[in-house]
Amino acid sequence: MEGVDALLKRYSELLDDVIDAISHSDLDKVSKYVLVLQDVITLIAQELEEHPEEKHKHADTVKVIHEKQQKIISLLELQAQDLLREVEETTNTYQARKTYEQNKGIR
Repeated sequence: MEGVDALLKRYSELLDDVIDAISHSDLDKVSKYVLVLQDVITLIAQELEEHPEEKHKHADTVKVIHEKQQKIISLLELQAQDLLREVEETTNTYQARKTYEQNKGIR
């Protein structure tokens, strides 16, 4: 089995891939990466269970991982805002067209 250090580095690399996939709105890739991330997290937990002395040796890597996770959250929030804006615009367009059609029928 890989060591904690190698697993944390792999996790960090996968987060980069998730950031890239989110940036390109590739939700298929994002969902696949999430499944792989879950597996890596399980492996990290198993390694730490077997080698508890490893827990405090990787503070720098954990800090980088945390920063990447925060970036992912920010990107997802931005995409959610964009989607809400699109829904609102579509709703407004629909309402305007509906009103136009109703007014056209009145004339």
